[in-house]
Amino acid sequence: MRTRLLIAVLALVLTPSAAATPFKATLTAPTHTPKVNAKLYYTIHATATVQIVDSFGGVHPAQFDNTTKNIVNKLFAGTFRDYVELPPESRGFKVTLRAIVRVAGGKVTLTWWLKAR
Repeated sequence: MRTRLLIAVLALVLTPSAAATPFKATLTAPTHTPKVNAKLYYTIHATATVQIVDSFGGVHPAQFDNTTKNIVNKLFAGTFRDYVELPPESRGFKVTLRAIVRVAGGKVTLTWWLKAR
């Protein structure tokens, strides 16, 4: 079964010289308690792997848009935009959206907890 989660905005701010300078990454969203089956878009600037960590410790890859293609080491130039949705079965469970962002200067793991209502 395809796991879909809802996340708001995932932004990465890179310094001009990312190869020589550490970069800053932040994960923000307007809520930690989104409605089920609602889309909320996020943005990443870099190489990213996006995962969902369930309340039992299981790690599941997030899938790109409405496809079955997992977001794993996704390379892109410019801005990457996508969304994830929480299915009705996730109502009441706390899960974590995890994005592993890599640039020439290193990597950072961003997390954002979610609990569907």
